Amino acid sequence: MLKTERLILAPFDMKYLQDYFNGFNEEITKFQWPDPFENIDDARNMLQKFLSEMKQALSYYISLKMITKSLNRNQSD
Repeated sequence: MLKTERLILAPFDMKYLQDYFNGFNEEITKFQWPDPFENIDDARNMLQKFLSEMKQALSYYISLKMITKSLNRNQSD
């Protein structure tokens, strides 16, 4: 895993299943594969396939997460 102040790059993991399922919507998958999942089981099966490929050293998949921070500013005029 690589972590900076604003970014986390981590290998795919089943703990990201819900994010993976939610993230692959029509807007995101317009120009990439796979198509949006119909249900969480489809996402789980695809993620398990990716994890198996990683374990066999056939492929390597990473998750990207942007870290955002709220800016609290006191403005006094």
